[in-house]
Amino acid sequence: GGAQDGAAGRNEGEGEGTLMMQQAAMPLHPAPPNLPLAELEALGELDDPSMAIVVPFAAARVLLSQNVTVLPRLGSLKPAALRALLRHPKILMRQLDNFNLAAPIRPPVIRVLQPLVTNPKFTVMDIQRDSPCAAALFAWV
Repeated sequence: GGAQDGAAGRNEGEGEGTLMMQQAAMPLHPAPPNLPLAELEALGELDDPSMAIVVPFAAARVLLSQNVTVLPRLGSLKPAALRALLRHPKILMRQLDNFNLAAPIRPPVIRVLQPLVTNPKFTVMDIQRDSPCAAALFAWV
């Protein structure tokens, strides 16, 4: 009986290790949206984009880069700032595709994004009216 108990103990231990490895590989975040290139290009051409369009792209830029210094001051964003964010929409799409779903978000990034994603002025439904593409991106962030 003792040998069998020992074998069972090893099997349980191995199972726990496997479970830990599976949990480590599980995504921490939902997959980014698949954004239509044509809409990204159209947004980049807007003369006077609303903040409901600018905020999701600025927030996504911070999240994708994991760098809080890339967030422009939202009060000073001009149409040129959105165009700069969308100047190369294929790069944005590639960054979304390559986003590491298993990597934790750095605490400084969370602190910067928290006021944006919890601001009652910017809800997915409100953003949806201006741009389904921006709304999908904001919902992901």
